[in-house]
Amino acid sequence: MVVFNSYGASLTSVLAVVRVHFPFKNVRELYENTNYRVGALQSTVHEDIFKREKEGVMADIYRDRFEPFSDVKDAVDRIKVDPEFSFLFQVESIEFMDDERCRIVTAEEAFYLGKIAFLFRKKFPYREIFNY
Repeated sequence: MVVFNSYGASLTSVLAVVRVHFPFKNVRELYENTNYRVGALQSTVHEDIFKREKEGVMADIYRDRFEPFSDVKDAVDRIKVDPEFSFLFQVESIEFMDDERCRIVTAEEAFYLGKIAFLFRKKFPYREIFNY
């Protein structure tokens, strides 16, 4: 009985976990091995990640496959209908906007690691919220 329960639980957990196979593992593979286009909000740090590079794979993507968006919702809608489109944005925000759940999948590896800084005046009334 114990063996059967253990086998049943293992089989259930294996079947319940969906593994997504990505056609690329990093930015270089995205550019060299696929036809994916890359989108980001225009005039943001996400666009600058590609725009400021003068050579290399980020510059190649910006020159050949980059699409700026002025509205995140438009990009999310595009992700849902275009199987070869990717969008660079904060994971939490995209997951929040994905009202149909499970149609948008995030990449396994970060494309860009960076820091976020908030600047505010010295006597900012909400300072404690940010300085926790």
